[in-house]
Amino acid sequence: MRRALIVAWSPAAVLSACLVASALAGGAGYRAIRPMADAQLVLASDCVAHHVQSVLASRLRALESMAAIDARLPDGPERVQQRRAMIDSLSRLHPELAWIGFADRPGRVTVAQPDLLAQADVSGRDWWSAALRGPYLGGVHEAPPLAPAPTADTRPGAAPVEPSRLLEVAVPLRGADGEPYGVLAAHVDARRVISARDEMSEVAAPLADVDVLVLQRDGTTLSGRRVRLDPAGTANAAGVRDGALDDRPRTFSVHPVDGDVVVARLGWRVAVGRDPAVQEAPARRFLGWSIAAGAVVGAFGAIAVALAAGAGPHKSVA
Repeated sequence: MRRALIVAWSPAAVLSACLVASALAGGAGYRAIRPMADAQLVLASDCVAHHVQSVLASRLRALESMAAIDARLPDGPERVQQRRAMIDSLSRLHPELAWIGFADRPGRVTVAQPDLLAQADVSGRDWWSAALRGPYLGGVHEAPPLAPAPTADTRPGAAPVEPSRLLEVAVPLRGADGEPYGVLAAHVDARRVISARDEMSEVAAPLADVDVLVLQRDGTTLSGRRVRLDPAGTANAAGVRDGALDDRPRTFSVHPVDGDVVVARLGWRVAVGRDPAVQEAPARRFLGWSIAAGAVVGAFGAIAVALAAGAGPHKSVA
């Protein structure tokens, strides 16, 4: 009787053992693959943040180079001509600069392109007072009236005209004694910053279903999309956290835009989001295939044991 019970349960035991082993292997694989997916998301946010930082820092360096040249120019008509030439060159090199202007103490614009705010008093502007102390980057805001407002297309079905949004960049103009005698300022079209983000979105595209966003200090995005991040305390070991994008669940990796002291003062962050189901899909597939493979192997093993058990008594009788 005891032998009969062992023989009778052997196929079930083989199938169960295979399923348990495959489930354990699949679980181990799931725990190994899921952090790899998180690491990919973290790497993507790190790369995008570095790219955005490089874009902003390069604009600062360009203005600082112009300021260094201006410091060596003599006063008078020659300086005005050289300033116009430098602005013209910079605007061609960086078309995202919507406005560039030299302002001398006590805060009056002397040369600008477009030739708006010329001779205007800008001593009350944030960028004037801040840049006298050092390089300055201001947050994105709607454009001041530097140029005539675009005229809306009143034809049926025409897209509404969105107001321009600008990022202020300014550096001090310092004399040989180190004292500032003015400020060189520029307004960057925020859409070009978004374009830089979109360039990196293409780099992150192989991850599938990825959203790349630039968050300002107050948590709003440059693109206007709505992002909600769960508190930092809910982030896992890789730094990935749950949240929502336009009310849809997303898994996010968030990285600060730093690496340059002036850029870091903006308090910007890059968030790379992904559908949680897509994020977990590789690990879930591995777990599913492991269990399925264990079931197939166990089924064949159980059949083999059952056939062997059935053939045993016939052999003994013979």
